[in-house]
Amino acid sequence: MRLTGAMLLFIGIFFCAPVFALDRPGTEFPVYQFPADGIPRIDGEADDWAQVPERYVIGTDELRDTTGKHEGTRPDSLDVRVKVGWVKGMNRLYFLYEATDDYWDFSRPGHRNDTFEVVVDGDLSGGPLSDKFRMNPEVVSRHEAFFTMHGIHAQNYHIFTPARDKPWAMLWGTQQWLKEYPEADTNRDGRLTMDEAQTYRRKLEQKQRTAEAPIAFQHEYTFATMSDGVKIALAVGYPRGFSRDSDRKWPVILSLCGYPSATVPIDPGRFGHRCVTVSMSIRGSGASGGKLSPWRPRSRQDGYETIEDWIVKQP
Repeated sequence: MRLTGAMLLFIGIFFCAPVFALDRPGTEFPVYQFPADGIPRIDGEADDWAQVPERYVIGTDELRDTTGKHEGTRPDSLDVRVKVGWVKGMNRLYFLYEATDDYWDFSRPGHRNDTFEVVVDGDLSGGPLSDKFRMNPEVVSRHEAFFTMHGIHAQNYHIFTPARDKPWAMLWGTQQWLKEYPEADTNRDGRLTMDEAQTYRRKLEQKQRTAEAPIAFQHEYTFATMSDGVKIALAVGYPRGFSRDSDRKWPVILSLCGYPSATVPIDPGRFGHRCVTVSMSIRGSGASGGKLSPWRPRSRQDGYETIEDWIVKQP
């Protein structure tokens, strides 16, 4: 079965310099300038792109196989047309992605279909933008490349065609609740603020806890304030025999995590009820404030401050 789909999207960009295809010298792709009163609508219709001339189309003939797994592109398997636009004074890129695909299976779990990936080369380095494509393994190991390349000088976006009865967006990372937009946009102004997002996240967590079996040990949900004012969410589990009125000192196991599991207290019974457990949602994940950047020094500093300025100062 052969299906055709069109996708419209915009990507916010955080740099103002022009983008060059440094890995393909002499190759330039035109970007169409929309008038300020003609910004493309993200509504599934492509009629507002009709004004864009054909010379702006980036087609299958421009695709390159960077994996080494295929002999080349095959329009009979996947044929694409991409147009890119922008509006003066707005820090965004708009894409119209049209694809004709010979494989489109939404019946199986997961997303098993071709996706459209956009990589924004933020520092104009030209790559490699992924650790597996590093030039010289003898100079930079895969492990070193992972931490020096991922999220440092490029951002990539995977776009897929939503299917009926499945999530409307494919979202990688810890903040899966973003897929609940627009419900999280409480004032319905079309913009999802961090306060709104965190409030909605806590609402979902509370709903999940209510639906699950009650936690059978003493616990609490609280925050630790970092030196820069950001509040970090903590889920604390207390062992049998714990009392704030006692002078007994308890050892603590601290867990730092960016996944939803960090929002649930860890059962002290796993450790024989010999210690207090503290599950910390790293900065930018769960109900914690700040920007998610797990590989940056700030996240490590948060762990240190949680120990020194919150755990050891508990009564």
